[in-house]
Formats: sequence, C-alpha cells, structure tokens
Amino acid sequence: MVIVALTLAVSGCVAEAPEPLTLDQIRDMSMSTEQKQLDMPEGFPLQVPVIEGEVVVASVYDQGNGVWLYDLRTEHAWASAAEWYRRMYPIANWELLSEVPMSNGEVITLEFAKGDARSTVVVRYEDGGALVEASVALGAPASDTF
Repeated sequence: MVIVALTLAVSGCVAEAPEPLTLDQIRDMSMSTEQKQLDMPEGFPLQVPVIEGEVVVASVYDQGNGVWLYDLRTEHAWASAAEWYRRMYPIANWELLSEVPMSNGEVITLEFAKGDARSTVVVRYEDGGALVEASVALGAPASDTF
C-alpha cells in the first residue's frame, strides 16, 4: 500500500495543495467599496469583507437590528474563495469562531464575530468558481455600530 501511494505521489497523480493566497491576491479579490455601494442593499456596512463577484441576491433582513443577507457567484476557485473569507475577515478585525467543512469537501461554513456582530459565510463549490451565501448581523443599525 505504501509503495502504491508513493508511486502515485512521485508520478504526479496526487493533487498538490494550492499555494496560499498572497496579501496582494487577497486585496485584488476584494469587492471595491464602490461596487458594494452599487450591489448591496442600502445601509450595508461597507467595512464588512465581500469577495468580488456577481451578486445574485442581496437584501436587508432586519434594518433595525442590522441584518443583511447576500448570495454571490465568484469566478475564483472554491478553495481560494474559502481561504479569502477565512483570512480577510480577521484582517478586518473579525474573529473566526468556527470552520465547518461538509463531508463532501465542496462546502464550508465559516462563523465570525466582531464584538456583538456576527457573520456566517457559506462557500459552495460550483463549476467555474464558487457560490457564497452570507449573513451579517450587527445587532443594531450599522450607523450605531461601525
């Protein structure tokens, strides 16, 4: 068994882990403030990290408590999109509370906190990229918290 695994690895049949994203790549993959203002609902906290992509749906779930939802498609590979969220939220001073990969390896759920604020990001594999489903709950209007 060891010989087979070693042979596969040496022959290049085993996929190598992708290189980690650089800080420049992370910056370049970020949705711009201008794009957030166009694509996200009124009042969406612009400081919340969002990967670049096509916003499929974005809505205010509860304006008074600062709850927004969005789904977007990104052309970035699933693993890169998951890594981007895993690393970008802490850069924006959010704490990663949990990371739950699904058994199929094509979905990951990330939960973050920043004070009383919470955000859940689900990254799903899609052909040609990833689907991101996210919620941001500040617990108060954005003007009161950010």
